[in-house]
Amino acid sequence: MTNNITAEFIQNHSLMDCLREFDGAHSEGDEAKVNELNRIFYLLAQKMLYGGYFAVFKDGVVARRIYLTVLSSTITKKRRMASRTGLSITATR
Repeated sequence: MTNNITAEFIQNHSLMDCLREFDGAHSEGDEAKVNELNRIFYLLAQKMLYGGYFAVFKDGVVARRIYLTVLSSTITKKRRMASRTGLSITATR
């Protein structure tokens, strides 16, 4: 199993498609997994920060736009050494 998260994939898909496609690191070894996660997070962060905004609708009309200003990533280990990532997003209105 591999991640299909590439610069080309991100350019041609919505942020939600990219987040759905991401499913963790599949490289062998801790350092390789961290490097893979850093690469993917860098691509996703660019999409989130420079790719627009989240639209909040009210009665079918955009009532508010939320622009991201800060992104952070955490890596935790679960059983069987499977890496998982968490994404923390801070937004302003």
